[in-house]
Amino acid sequence: MLWQPIDPCAGIWEEARRMYACTEQGCSRSFKRPEHLSRHRLNHQPRKIHRCLVCDKDFVRLDLLQRHMRRHNKGMAYRSSGGYSTRGRPSAEITDDSVLGPASPAASATEAVGLRGQASFLGDGVGAAEAAAAGPPHDPSATVLQPDGPEPMDLGVQTGQGRDGQPAEYPQPATEYLTFFEGSNDVTGLSQDLDWLFGSISPWDVTAGLGGLDADFHLSVSPASNVSQCSAITPSRETVSAYWVPRERILHALAILPPEVLNSSFFETTHLEQFMQNYWQSYNPHFSLLHKPTFSVQDAPPLLLVALLTLGATLSPDPEHYQVAEQIHQNLRWLIFTSSSFQAPAPLWVVQALLVVQAYEKMFSTRKLHEMSHIFHYSVITLMRRGSCYSAAEDEGDISSLEKAWHRWVERELSHRAAYFAFIMDAQHSSIFGHTAALTLTDIHLPLPCADSLWEASTAPIWNRERVKVQPSPLFLPALRALLSRHPIPHTYSPFARFVLLHGLFALTRHMVTRDQTASCISTRAATVQPQSDADLDDNGTSPTPEHDNWKARLDRAIDTWSFSLLSQTPSLCLEAARPLQRIAHVSIHVSLVDIHILAGAPNLSTGVRAGRDSIQLSRAYKRILAWAHSRNAKRALSHCLLLIQETMFTRARYVAAKDSIILRPWVLYNMTLVLWAYGAITSGEDSRASTRWTAEEYLAHMLNALMGDDDAAQLQGANNMAGLIEAVQAALEGCRWELLEEARETLGRISTQRSISLPERPNLGAPRHDSA
Repeated sequence: MLWQPIDPCAGIWEEARRMYACTEQGCSRSFKRPEHLSRHRLNHQPRKIHRCLVCDKDFVRLDLLQRHMRRHNKGMAYRSSGGYSTRGRPSAEITDDSVLGPASPAASATEAVGLRGQASFLGDGVGAAEAAAAGPPHDPSATVLQPDGPEPMDLGVQTGQGRDGQPAEYPQPATEYLTFFEGSNDVTGLSQDLDWLFGSISPWDVTAGLGGLDADFHLSVSPASNVSQCSAITPSRETVSAYWVPRERILHALAILPPEVLNSSFFETTHLEQFMQNYWQSYNPHFSLLHKPTFSVQDAPPLLLVALLTLGATLSPDPEHYQVAEQIHQNLRWLIFTSSSFQAPAPLWVVQALLVVQAYEKMFSTRKLHEMSHIFHYSVITLMRRGSCYSAAEDEGDISSLEKAWHRWVERELSHRAAYFAFIMDAQHSSIFGHTAALTLTDIHLPLPCADSLWEASTAPIWNRERVKVQPSPLFLPALRALLSRHPIPHTYSPFARFVLLHGLFALTRHMVTRDQTASCISTRAATVQPQSDADLDDNGTSPTPEHDNWKARLDRAIDTWSFSLLSQTPSLCLEAARPLQRIAHVSIHVSLVDIHILAGAPNLSTGVRAGRDSIQLSRAYKRILAWAHSRNAKRALSHCLLLIQETMFTRARYVAAKDSIILRPWVLYNMTLVLWAYGAITSGEDSRASTRWTAEEYLAHMLNALMGDDDAAQLQGANNMAGLIEAVQAALEGCRWELLEEARETLGRISTQRSISLPERPNLGAPRHDSA
């Protein structure tokens, strides 16, 4: 044991000043707090040596290296800030401007944050103290032992990623600002892009858009070279004791919260560790936002760490932990916005933290935070359009080691995955929540996420071996175009890449639906002069336009083609999360979920306010759903609703949504139930030939059997006898903490006995309603 309490007999003041003493021989230091002693012990028994890549100094503490690098950025390249030299090279030799450029606002420390800093043990295995004793330090004032008092807290100087989990902060050569999204608002250009997407394609055309490693990342090392120069150290497993220092940094970052929140059990180290494990096991596999082999809670920016921990706390069995997470999120976005790192272009950790906050508030929290997340979604996208300052220069000629090459590649891949996570939420939520999309397909000009074998490589040598085995990732748009031409996704694509392509189909569907709605609105107003007949309307009660008039069939087939990618012998939480989304993707082509919610009297997806039963919106929604229910596409949409319910509810185990780690499956289940209810209420009404009430199993069996017949969709008898199914779904949603699912249970309870939809004034479905301008 390296520390022990000081005898309290030394007096009150002595006790307050000296609680924990260092027991290392020859050291008389003592500290008031155990974490300060733990930090001091690194001077005697360093776990890692942090090396400055600009000069010849090594450090036993990361925060000292960061302070040292800030001085480099201020132009004091050779001013001592601690550390010691083990290489014995004169500092005067370091004069290459390619290594350290002049300080400028565009190359500040915050903007130069990256993954290129390397942390490794000394090559000869000599410990830090022994190395210091073996020879004089590079600078007379440089020493191994550093002051152990609290350092000024800087919440915005780390990326949370680095070799062996170590971030780096040091000047970059000619810092390049990489944009997450591209594209423009030019309508003509967007139309041309759609023509290209819906065009035919040959199977070999997909490879023409390769955008992976070999296409834009040229290494100066061969698979067998420079391996000896790299540290093959695998990041050690995070232990409970490893959470002491992050805990203090988190509490410092959240100092504005009430004391009762900061003193809660949420911040106990055992709970913090469990929350982080929940995140890695249940959430990161969905969207793969972080690189686990190089992530460390010790070095992650505290506000990013808070966002991750609150997401992990959603699976905590203790309701108090969830309540604390809710209170944290009342202020978390504001804390990120007011941090010194929040500027355009933003460091990667800021973008990552804001995206995690978006995910938590949109899908786990209260109605209020759900709406706030939607409002600030556009702000995050705007920030990302301004680019990021973490990227390396385009000239890769200075890469001389495999380790640097690996971390530069990880850095670039992290930026791509952050962009894709934002795109996924944008496309997904515009379809299932009715939110207005902030991105279009033509904003995405990135290669698809890499193969898992590359992404999960724990060391640079492993990554170097794997990169020669896999093909480069193709660009997003050519791969999406191949899907539209019914070319199955190659099995070499990672689960996350397949997930991204599914959301590309979501985004395309949403765009085409919006386009048709706009055309319908224009046609309706034009009908004031020349009325339009029912024959002029398509299956959704809208007017088809000449271009892409078969887009629904094309997208239906594309989603069917995509579904082949669910065939996998390897378990994947990402693909499991895609199953319910694939079902609702089919339905969203033909049915507006917003209309369904209006008919059910559910809270408005955009405002949370229940629509008035006598509103014009209700009449319009009724008209569109009635047109769909009598269309040839109704049976196809109904079959996907029934199959989703079967796959979720009838798996020989009772489904409990509160324990489901697939974020949106309960919400998809609820919406599919509403679609079935709306269909039955419109087509069957109060007339039901079923003499008794059906159970959920009986309703499902009856409907699936009826859909296999040749009868018209509008003639499916008993479609409205679904009280048993609605009550089963309502029971499955019980206990969910997400407020929108609580509202969903209330809506299901209200419609469980409602077999028809009554309108205050039945709309004239044969002629359009003319609104005043």
